[in-house]
Amino acid sequence: MLEALSKQLALGSALSDEQVVFAVGQLIDEQISAETKADFLAALARKGETVAEIAAFARALRAKSLPPPLDARTRSGEILDVCGTGGDRLGTFNISTTVALVVAAADVTVAKHGNRARPPVRSGTITSLFFSRRTTIPPSSTLRRRANFAPNAANEPSSTSSARS
Repeated sequence: MLEALSKQLALGSALSDEQVVFAVGQLIDEQISAETKADFLAALARKGETVAEIAAFARALRAKSLPPPLDARTRSGEILDVCGTGGDRLGTFNISTTVALVVAAADVTVAKHGNRARPPVRSGTITSLFFSRRTTIPPSSTLRRRANFAPNAANEPSSTSSARS
């Protein structure tokens, strides 16, 4: 359980690779409370992450990642990866969506991702919807679809959340 790992961290003990894999599973599990996750992450931060823990977290998270289905031509080119929800609830300027739009206008392929903000009107998701980009697709469905990174994507209907817009 994540609580046991939090106690271990509070005692100053580092996590093993196996414990990190378990922790990542718990951190991405929607059934685990946000409070439990926050307690674990705070305990880890208070202890201070070791290089081995950081590497183990990177490996564990990467193992959970889903590769976007890109054609060889797109994959061989440059792609700007932009992430941000715009959901800070402070009414601040949404720079991540602006960056995505500006560089796409300069003919750079953009992969824009992030969760829907609360309220969603501040989100890059809503901007993507404005440009007729479908943005809510389950990962399993996304992998079955061809990613739309075509040079003329602004004029084509999109079927993925990572779209050039």
